[in-house]
Amino acid sequence: MRLPRIDIVVIALCACCVPFAYAQESLVLTENGASDFRIVVGETASPSEHYAANELQRFLREISGVELPVASDGGAMTQHEILVGRSKHLDSLNLAIDWPALGTEGVLIRTHDGHLVLAGGSKRGTLYAVYTFLQEQLGCRWFTPQVSRIPKQDRIVLPPLNVMRRPIFEYRAETWSSAADPDWAARNYINTCSACDAEHGGSFKAIGGGHSFHAMFPPEKYFKDHPEYYPLIGGIRTAQKSQLCFTNPDVVKAATEWVLGQLRGKPETDFIWVAQMDCRGWCECPGCDAIFKREGSESGPLLEFVNQIADAIKSEFPNTKIATYAYGDTRKPPKTVKPRSNVEVMVCPIELCYSHPVATCELNRTFVDDLAGWAKLTDNYYLFDYTANFDHYVMPQPNLRVLQPNYQLYVKNNVRGIFALGNPGRGTELAELRAYLLARLMWNPDVDIQKDIDEYMEALYGKAAAPIKQYFALMHDKVEKDNIHCGISVSPMAPHLSMEIIDKAKVFFDEAERVAETEEIRERVRCARLPIQHIELEWLKPRYRIVGDTYTPEVSPNLMDLAKQFVEVADRNDVPVISEGVKPSWHVERLTLWSKVYPAVHLENDTLRLEVVPGLGGRIVSIVHKPTKHEFLLQAQADGREYPKSAGYEEYSERGWRSHGWEQEYECTQVKPGKTVRMSALLPNGLTMERTLELSDTEPALTIHSRLVNNSDKPISGCLRTHPMFQLGELEKVVATYTDIAGKEHTMPLTLPVGQVRGQFYSRGDERPNGKWACTNEGLGLSVEQTFDTAQAEECLLDYLPAKQRFNLELASTEKELAKGEALSLDHTYRFISTKK
Repeated sequence: MRLPRIDIVVIALCACCVPFAYAQESLVLTENGASDFRIVVGETASPSEHYAANELQRFLREISGVELPVASDGGAMTQHEILVGRSKHLDSLNLAIDWPALGTEGVLIRTHDGHLVLAGGSKRGTLYAVYTFLQEQLGCRWFTPQVSRIPKQDRIVLPPLNVMRRPIFEYRAETWSSAADPDWAARNYINTCSACDAEHGGSFKAIGGGHSFHAMFPPEKYFKDHPEYYPLIGGIRTAQKSQLCFTNPDVVKAATEWVLGQLRGKPETDFIWVAQMDCRGWCECPGCDAIFKREGSESGPLLEFVNQIADAIKSEFPNTKIATYAYGDTRKPPKTVKPRSNVEVMVCPIELCYSHPVATCELNRTFVDDLAGWAKLTDNYYLFDYTANFDHYVMPQPNLRVLQPNYQLYVKNNVRGIFALGNPGRGTELAELRAYLLARLMWNPDVDIQKDIDEYMEALYGKAAAPIKQYFALMHDKVEKDNIHCGISVSPMAPHLSMEIIDKAKVFFDEAERVAETEEIRERVRCARLPIQHIELEWLKPRYRIVGDTYTPEVSPNLMDLAKQFVEVADRNDVPVISEGVKPSWHVERLTLWSKVYPAVHLENDTLRLEVVPGLGGRIVSIVHKPTKHEFLLQAQADGREYPKSAGYEEYSERGWRSHGWEQEYECTQVKPGKTVRMSALLPNGLTMERTLELSDTEPALTIHSRLVNNSDKPISGCLRTHPMFQLGELEKVVATYTDIAGKEHTMPLTLPVGQVRGQFYSRGDERPNGKWACTNEGLGLSVEQTFDTAQAEECLLDYLPAKQRFNLELASTEKELAKGEALSLDHTYRFISTKK
């Protein structure tokens, strides 16, 4: 019998309705502090099977007070045994068990002739059989590494049992903090956990952690001598923010050699990552472009490349798979290219709305189509599930109700592995509940999820569970009823987090603290309240305003007291971060920073009024069109970690976003008061950034002269990059226009297809604008035009985000190693034009 790759129905067989072989009496496992049973494990059992026997002994003792002896199968079989794993004693029962069908994780629970069989695949199956028995027959639960439910039961009586099961998802991983505990992970069927040793069933082993092309082909090592390894974009080979040339046979050969070299050092590897970088930059050479056009997606060239490597390693490493991403431009499946059987595609829907079920949300429509497309090509694919708000880990994220329908959809589309990315530390809203529900659903997507929630709440909060569940419902009901979409980077100013909602939530938490039976539970409630306090602190952040010649904060009273309370609770509960790389103490530290007043510089002519704050990265914080009072620059919002070092206009000294230059304090000199200002700053990378802002006397034009100078004694690599954030009213009414260097005219409405949240258009070589491009809103009657020297600007980027109604017209110089005294320059002019006659 070959078990299908679905959860097999559990059968608890009754004597009156089964064949004679299973028509047997119930088993009395323990009674009155005694037992006739012993636990038997094979002499050749695996480490996890020995551990399973010890776990069974431990929890039966906790439940009944009876400690059953553990014995090997070397001796004679007794009348009543719990047979843990395959053994001589189990084989003697002649049960005709199809061991290959159970695989490594299949579970067998059976009563037979006075014995209880708890067995399965030797790697993890037997261990999972023990935990399944403890959960489903005896009511055990392991909610968090610290909180469990082990019911007391003096008399344990088992009905006739015949359970055979395999998990739907073969790969089950999550990065929530609970899953880092090997005991919790094993007891909740998480099979990918670095802390899980052989006793806990081990873990899937991987080489690399995802985006791997530049680890395989470091540009600093290869680009100078082998630019052909890297993509041809706009007629130029580049290694900056780019992938590889997939159709170059030398790249295939070198990549294969790299993979084989890695595997020969670690032959037990399950997966080795050969995956795209976290950017665009796809090759446009004739070979790659032909496959792209044929397959209709960048996944076509990528998959053909990966397949060739998979073919080359299969004979030497038959048990290892090449792992790759379907992410961003490769999320859409190719038309015809199928991944080899030893290729594992991990589909990464980073763009989704996660507050509504994937199958029914209009923003997710294209992903549902992509999912169906991958299902037609292969059943060898996994899914990367984004289960947190990665801008604000500790913020409310009402996505728990969608987990089950989403996982059920994935099952229908042949997904057979889940990686749930979350917050590896504590402190996220109901973080341990998220970890628990994800584990339950990965093992069985059809589990009674509401029952799991209720059991968890009761165990963690006791009488305080009722108001905590009211808070849970408040957040989820809001996004459902008002059709509010939440992605993986939601602002604290999102509509479901209004002060009205926060005030209601505070009432529920006040009640939860009041009814909590113990101080331990009360502290759990305080920790669960942190997301609400985080939102309060975000809403009440000081707002900076231009006041005279200063950029001054307006500070709310009592804000520091709330921040200190937040930090105290977070520290007591070992909350490491509130967002990526940001500690809870940030709230107190930032309030100290936000008390600072910055000097401001004004530039003004008849049409424009500019405000510049040199102390915040030489930032232009405002450009106002005086005739219409329109603000051209996106204003800094207090919802970001960097506030007030955000929005407006900033520059970088390297290619990467937020590289040095954007936050340093600049020295300032007004060369021509009210019209020209010169600023400079020595950056942490050793370069000096110089910037001159020159407002025209007669035109609505601002010219910016930027220089990056190496005044040190050693060569330093640098690149000038501009980063303005403009606004021209409703983004869907804004149109970008330009003529490229090759002479082709372009008209681009700043709209996006359903399901896409951000637009990015990079251009290099002859595809760049020929020294001028513009964005215009004819309805508003305003336009932003930028002119520049194409000899200085190697790359142009049009980036737009409807959620914030902003667009960027960015330039980047060539990236160059600057010798002592050498400089890079980038000169450009913005014109802010009224198009109304």
